[in-house]
Amino acid sequence: MNKCTMIMRSTFVLIAFMLAVLSTHVWAVQPGRSPVKVFILAGQSNMEGQGRVSEGSRATLELLVKKDDVGTYQHLVDKDGNWTVRDDVWIYYNRQNNPVKGGLTIGQGANSEKFGPELQIGNILGDLLENQVLLIKTCWGGKSLAGDFRPPSSGGQTGKYYKDMLSTVEDVLSHLDSYFPNYKGQGFEIAGFFWWQGWNDACLGQKAVNEYTDNLANLIRDVRAKWKVPDLAVVIATSGNGGNPPTIKDGVFMRIHDDLVPAQRAVAKIPEFKTTVAIAETWDFWRGPKESPADAGHHWNDNAESYFQVGAAMGSSMMKLLSGVSSKAPPQDRRPNLLLIMSDDHTAEAI
Repeated sequence: MNKCTMIMRSTFVLIAFMLAVLSTHVWAVQPGRSPVKVFILAGQSNMEGQGRVSEGSRATLELLVKKDDVGTYQHLVDKDGNWTVRDDVWIYYNRQNNPVKGGLTIGQGANSEKFGPELQIGNILGDLLENQVLLIKTCWGGKSLAGDFRPPSSGGQTGKYYKDMLSTVEDVLSHLDSYFPNYKGQGFEIAGFFWWQGWNDACLGQKAVNEYTDNLANLIRDVRAKWKVPDLAVVIATSGNGGNPPTIKDGVFMRIHDDLVPAQRAVAKIPEFKTTVAIAETWDFWRGPKESPADAGHHWNDNAESYFQVGAAMGSSMMKLLSGVSSKAPPQDRRPNLLLIMSDDHTAEAI
C-alpha cells in the first residue's frame, strides 16, 4: 500500500468517525419518525413532579448541573448553559387546567419551577426511539387508587380520575395537529404506561392497601382493553418516599413500607403480566432533609436528584420492556436487542 493510499484511507476513516459522532447528536434533537410513540404517565402528586429546578440551597436541578463532575446532568443544558428543549419528545400536561405542551424541558412538573419523572423518562425514550415520542401526563395530587382512580373491573363506582385519565388521553390524541403543529397526520401508537401512585391509599387505611394489587391489576387490564393494546408495556414505580427502612416511623410511612410497596411489586408477579409489566424500585433515591431543599417528609423533600433518578429508573425499565425497538444511534453503533430477564421478584433486568 503506497503512502498516498494510506493517507486517503486514514482520512476516510476519520471522516466516517466524525459523521457517526455528529449524526448521533443530530438524531437526538431532530423530530422523530412516524408513527408517534405515545406514553401515558399517570398517578398523583409525585407523578406531577415536585423536584425543584432552582429555588433552594441544596439538591436543586440547577445546583446538580453546576456540580456535575461526571456528566450525569449535562444533557439537560446546551453549550451556553441554557435548558435544552427536545423537538423529538413532546409532552402534554393539563396542569391545573392550564395545559403545558411542547418540547420536553424543565418546568413541566407541578408548577413552572418544578419537574417530575417525565424529564428523564423522556430523555431515555427520546434517545432510544427513532420515532417521535409523546408523553401525556394524567396526574392529580392527593388521589387514591381505591377511590379516585378506581377502575371499572374492581366493581363499585368507577373513579372520577380514572375517567379523567382516559378523557385526557382521548382529547390529546384527537387534537394532535392543534396541540403540536409539527404533527402532520403521520399516525400514533400507544406504546407504554407509567404508574407512580400510592400515598393516598396508605392514608385511607389497611383496607385500601390490601386491595391495592387487585385494583392496579384491574386498572392495567382496563386501560389495555380501552386502548386496544393487549400487551401494553407498563412500568410501576414503587412508593419509596421515606427510604428503607423508613426514616419517619408514623403509621402511613410504615404501612407504605410494610404493605403497599409489596402490593405494588405483586402486580408484576401475576402470570399474565410476566413480560409486559416491570417494577422500578425507588427506595435508594430517598434523600433526607439535610440533603434536600425541603423538610417535608412527603414529596421526597422536593429533592431534584430523587425525581431525576426515579425518572431514570422508570425510563430504563420501559426501555427494557421495549427491547425489540431500534435505537437512534447510526447503524454501526446500534445496540443489539436487549434480552429481557425477569428476576425472582419480577423486577425487569436486561443483558
